[in-house]
Amino acid sequence: MKLVIVGLVFVISLSILSACETIPAAPISETDCQVLANQWKGEALTNIFGMETKILKISKPVEVSRGEKRLVCRGEGMTSSGPQDFRMTFSEDSDGDRWHNIEAID
Repeated sequence: MKLVIVGLVFVISLSILSACETIPAAPISETDCQVLANQWKGEALTNIFGMETKILKISKPVEVSRGEKRLVCRGEGMTSSGPQDFRMTFSEDSDGDRWHNIEAID
């Protein structure tokens, strides 16, 4: 039960980084899931209780969906708190601004 609650807390918690140096330079059409997974190595997620968990690595990234302005991938992560699967999104809005986001999933 405790593991389910912790997992749910991570699902609720999203970490969005928008600094230019952390977003892949290549267009979305030329970005693959491994590049996206590598962007998150060493970053930290903070849950709603303030607990910080560091992403040590994301293995076996696979493409879930791809569009002209959005790439969604899934990968098996290892964090400082243990294994955790992630969904990673790289998108571009109508103004041309790029965003990437990571979400812990079950």
